[in-house]
Amino acid sequence: MAATAKRIGVLTGGGDSSGIHAFLWRLHQTLQESGATLIGFERGWWGVAHGKWHEIQKSELRPLIFQSGTILGTSRTNPMKEGSMPQVLDTLAAAKIDVLIAAGGDDTLSVAAELSRQGFPAIGVPQTIDNDVIGSETSIGFPTAVQRGVDMVTSCIPSNWAHRRDMVVEAMGREAGWLALHIALATFADVLLLPELPFDLEAVADEIRRRVSAGQHSVLVVASEGVQVESARRIARSVDAFGNVPLEGVGYTLAELLAKETGRELRVQVLGYAQRGGPPTERELWQDNLFAQRAAQLALEGRGGLMVGIQHDQVVEVPLQEVSKGGRPVTREWLEKAASLGLLKLAHAGRAAH
Repeated sequence: MAATAKRIGVLTGGGDSSGIHAFLWRLHQTLQESGATLIGFERGWWGVAHGKWHEIQKSELRPLIFQSGTILGTSRTNPMKEGSMPQVLDTLAAAKIDVLIAAGGDDTLSVAAELSRQGFPAIGVPQTIDNDVIGSETSIGFPTAVQRGVDMVTSCIPSNWAHRRDMVVEAMGREAGWLALHIALATFADVLLLPELPFDLEAVADEIRRRVSAGQHSVLVVASEGVQVESARRIARSVDAFGNVPLEGVGYTLAELLAKETGRELRVQVLGYAQRGGPPTERELWQDNLFAQRAAQLALEGRGGLMVGIQHDQVVEVPLQEVSKGGRPVTREWLEKAASLGLLKLAHAGRAAH
């Protein structure tokens, strides 16, 4: 099929991950085969608003396929809040961009949705280790972040058992607990704490005491950073352009509260930014190829206003206007799976989707 669009722009916004370079490589290769040029904007929407862009070369991407981070850089710039949408449109015109591909989380994609509303063809690709974008069951960076978390937790478990110490593991996830959920399931954790569910200190303490009384040497608690512990949330710190408050460190608060309740010493392991690193997994590379190929196809056809997603291992197209409505919490189905394994109770299902 002959390409109608010849100059395709791309940006990577929000938090970085391990799959971005693999995505960019396949995107570049697919577009190049159709005679199109890929233009990269630096530091997410900041580069579009400030006119910072360059033509991406095959030689700069090839050595980076299996490296984390993003050669384009990233930021949490929000042109809508900064009032720089006119500059965004001016830059796209000056760079002669036919279609813009935005890879990021719901914050980044909300700007792409606004750009589409204003008449410029924008395409979204979910790129966030939080995996909380509406319309896709996975996102660039998520499979590798889960595996990184599993590797780090399983490396701690033998030491915990040797010292007979309990541990609280804190995973990223402000509003959605997908990372903590999958890490907990893969590491046979004893307790799972999610932003989607109210936090019951006494129930967690009872579970620790019950397991210890049954002869278990070490109890493993896996928690999302956004777990609803009032004393640990919304600490007065600066927010980014999208209003997001850093929540890391809740693991230490949990450990302190549980130590007072149980009389046991709890270690703390904050997975933090290490979840964004490491070489991409096989699953990561498989899905990022799919994201890139469909995004390239849409771009070459000059179609905008859509996000490329994956549902039931099939590539789908989702209206960006739907994506921009908010995040995607852990679903009732997954909560029930966790509950069936004794990780949590479903008395209060919070914001989980039905």
